[in-house]
Amino acid sequence: MAFKNVEYIEAFPHVYHLSGDTVPDIDIIGINDFCVVDSMMVFSLRGSDSLWAFYSLPEYRLLGRCLTRGDGPNEFVQIPGVSFKTDFFRNEGKLSAVIYDSQKGRALKLDVNAVLKSFDHPVSVLCDNLPPFLFNFIALSDTSFFCKGTNASYNQQIRYIKEPSGEFVPSVLESLNAASVDDGMKNINIISTISRMNHDSGLIVEMPIGLNYINIYSLSGHFSKTICIGKKLYDINDIESQDYEDRIYTYSDLCVYKQFWAVVSIGEDMKTFQMGRKRYPSLLMFDWNGSPLAKLDLNRFITSFDIDVANGTLYTFDTYTDELRKYDIGYILKDIFE
Repeated sequence: MAFKNVEYIEAFPHVYHLSGDTVPDIDIIGINDFCVVDSMMVFSLRGSDSLWAFYSLPEYRLLGRCLTRGDGPNEFVQIPGVSFKTDFFRNEGKLSAVIYDSQKGRALKLDVNAVLKSFDHPVSVLCDNLPPFLFNFIALSDTSFFCKGTNASYNQQIRYIKEPSGEFVPSVLESLNAASVDDGMKNINIISTISRMNHDSGLIVEMPIGLNYINIYSLSGHFSKTICIGKKLYDINDIESQDYEDRIYTYSDLCVYKQFWAVVSIGEDMKTFQMGRKRYPSLLMFDWNGSPLAKLDLNRFITSFDIDVANGTLYTFDTYTDELRKYDIGYILKDIFE
């Protein structure tokens, strides 16, 4: 599940060992996931009447809450994430979010400005005939969507573009779509990924959770590259032959920014990760050519992250302990980009 253009990475030009983390002074419980958007932190929440909450940065002042659980026209059966299968757009000063409703196979648009002004949450349906339970979803616009589902045999994950006129597969995606597993019900997650897009450049980063390489590409095909962390690409057939508990959990989260993107590197076998984690993860940073920028070794366990670039703050979250932490990394960003 890789391109012909493969770059092998064995070292990073900058390595930092993070410490001095603190707990943000923010009054919030039941975090499902979070992201940083402009000068805000956005949370999806468990056990709350409102599924999303917006807080200012760096003050952590509550700005608004929105979305409800239910089976109504503009409600959600399950909590929609803010960091995965959701895209935030700013157009002419107006902020909106396009949300994939995995249960009902819909794309909905939330007027974030209205939430921040009046705690109202106007939602409109952009598309109501998407497949449910897509593995990946990226809103390219209000009418065009990048989707990743399965084939009929459930042994491949197929990437395609969904538009009002129909569906099509850009040629750049054909080699990735060709990857397959023998037993889909048992092994389909070997080829599962998290995909995010830099909407300014049009580049997509696709991070597998069980393979040691990451794909970067444009849907137009003018850029495609695979970067491998190590000397050799993991072989899908070799992983299938392993017991599940012996398979390596490679990466857990991906975030993209204007100048760079980063992933959380786990690097533990599934048994160790699930029974008692031993290896603190690292944050691996790359530029948009796929060249390594920095490795940030963490001093605690995390599963996800985001960076407030404007204020030089790294936020981390661990789903197993419900711990939200923050680190000052302003000096690191200066080292890398100035």
